[in-house]
Amino acid sequence: MIFKTAFKASIIFIGCIIQIAGHASSQNIPINVVTKVVQQGDIITQQNFIGSLKFREQSLIASRAAGLVQKIYFDTTHKVVKGQLLVELDHEVLDLNINTTQSSMKEIKIQLEKVTKDLKRYDRLLGEENVSEQQYDEVFYSRSSLEQKLIGLEAELNILNIKRKQHFIRAPFNGMITQKKVALGEWVEEGGTIAMLIDPTKIDAYIDIPMNMTQNLPKKVNLTIQGKSIKADVIGIIIIGDKNSRTVPLKIQLNEINNHMYESMDATLQLPIKQFLNTLIVPRDAIIKRFNQQVVFAVKNKKAVMIPVTVKLFKNTVAAVQAEQLKKDMKVIVKGNERIFPGQSVTELQSSVNPPTN
Repeated sequence: MIFKTAFKASIIFIGCIIQIAGHASSQNIPINVVTKVVQQGDIITQQNFIGSLKFREQSLIASRAAGLVQKIYFDTTHKVVKGQLLVELDHEVLDLNINTTQSSMKEIKIQLEKVTKDLKRYDRLLGEENVSEQQYDEVFYSRSSLEQKLIGLEAELNILNIKRKQHFIRAPFNGMITQKKVALGEWVEEGGTIAMLIDPTKIDAYIDIPMNMTQNLPKKVNLTIQGKSIKADVIGIIIIGDKNSRTVPLKIQLNEINNHMYESMDATLQLPIKQFLNTLIVPRDAIIKRFNQQVVFAVKNKKAVMIPVTVKLFKNTVAAVQAEQLKKDMKVIVKGNERIFPGQSVTELQSSVNPPTN
């Protein structure tokens, strides 16, 4: 029994020696591999956040006066310019009041002209002592009274003209009518809504982002709208957030506007969630697991050198790594590394530079 056990142990020992010898001899046989160059740069991962477009200037045009709608000069989808007449309210009574006031003013002016002539005559007669001071004072104060009446009528006329002007409702800015809220013959109350007017040349995007990402936001961003990249400026955070999702709206002003942008259209913003700057970057295929750790095989003097690495971030086909022995411009094996041993002779079939990762 003891003899059989010793015999089996001898056979196993001889087998191990043969395997080690075979491995040692295989190291001298070059293995074909593909390599790529280690880069140093920035690697950033981003997350998409989707929001909606909204027209910045939207106005429910209101009437400053009450009256009957006499004429309408617009319809839905019409483009209008600032100051363009939209609605005319009935102003017949105002016109009569204006005419009456103007007639009263003419009458006062005639009286004032007569009293002014009388005052000049009385002034001369008073110097000649042909009239009493009381008579002179009566004419003088009569003229002053007429002057004050004229001032009052002028103010009244201005008020009537302002009221008449308010019966002509005009567009407050250039834009497009999106809603029509009056009809011919309707009565409009003071403050009543006439139409909805928007300015299609001024558009903002509102995008909800996590509260923990509100710091160090870029001032300028690119939004993706209908598959196109649009330049925009970050205006700021609206500080009233959603308590359930823990997000706050980010207001962004679009710098490029076209005729195919509509309110509530999707706008996508990319923000960095992880970034490593000036880090070593290797192809993802270069990283394998060996001896319960992540390693890469570099090529040095036509031999494979195993280098343990700490992966900080994977992004697409590359990875940001940290390793003391790994340096920029070194070549790492991306194909054939699964069958490589440390010190193995290699033959490079291809070597290339990694694509940019930003």
